[in-house]
Amino acid sequence: MNDIERLIAIEDIKILKAKYFRYVDLRPPVEERDDIFTPDATVFIPELGQPHPMSVAETHRLYTDGVLDGSVSIHQGHLPEIDILSDSTARAMWPMEDRIYWSGERAPDQPISLHGWGHYWETYEKIDGKWKIKTCRLIRLRVERTYAQATPTSERRF
Repeated sequence: MNDIERLIAIEDIKILKAKYFRYVDLRPPVEERDDIFTPDATVFIPELGQPHPMSVAETHRLYTDGVLDGSVSIHQGHLPEIDILSDSTARAMWPMEDRIYWSGERAPDQPISLHGWGHYWETYEKIDGKWKIKTCRLIRLRVERTYAQATPTSERRF
């Protein structure tokens, strides 16, 4: 891979991750979301109590369609470190920040908002000329939650 091809691959992966953030926030039909992942992709979000990486479908049921149900979310990625490993494989680390706001009735132990910071650790595979996410791991370093009847709480994870 020459320098121009490497730069194009990096830009393609940036666009792919932008789609991921948009999909998480807007939650389009599953068929559209699945277009950004390899068929065997896994997602691992330890803070959700996942004992191991899960399939994209399992993660969407648990997180995107479950935890985020009835919310407005804003996910952003910043200054990725992207390594092109071969013509068809890559990896990256994305610093991230997200905010989630829930509406409607919430139980006292459920937050009404969340503000998180951390990193996505991902691998990618190029299939039929398109980069796709193969593995995705989100590790939050800090989370602040706000509850309706309480003051904000913070958690620091290392």
